[in-house]
Amino acid sequence: IFAASLDGIQQQFDYIRWPLTWNKVSQNLIRLKANTHNLIFRVEFTANLLNIFYYDLLEKWVQDNFSHNSGGDKTEINVHHCRGIFSPDSMPMSLRELVKNKYHHTHIMHKLVSNLPQPTPMTDWLYFAQTWDVRRDIGWKQAFPELSDIIIQNR
Repeated sequence: IFAASLDGIQQQFDYIRWPLTWNKVSQNLIRLKANTHNLIFRVEFTANLLNIFYYDLLEKWVQDNFSHNSGGDKTEINVHHCRGIFSPDSMPMSLRELVKNKYHHTHIMHKLVSNLPQPTPMTDWLYFAQTWDVRRDIGWKQAFPELSDIIIQNR
């Protein structure tokens, strides 16, 4: 069994899994799939306040590029709930509604967001992200543009 921890694709992956880059990781996964015959693949997704909205992009990438091994065994995507400063628990209600409207009520992301406790303030997270962005020369607002206004308004 080969498990890859993928918390998004493209810019979202680059931001969350910095200093790794999506281009390099995705190329390696596709090459691994093409050159192995006895591995079962798994994707581990840690749902956080930023990446839940974009989960469908990861699902589509897995379906298009990594859906099964050479023997036909399906790739599983396991979802884990992030803890700490990136916990989905701090997602503002407006962002939760956006996620629930995007995904069908039976979808794992809809269920996850529907079962969150009351949101906690995002002040600590914003301070952390701003500090992190400067040190790494990468910005969360650019990686997650659909969420930036909602998060800023609900800090």
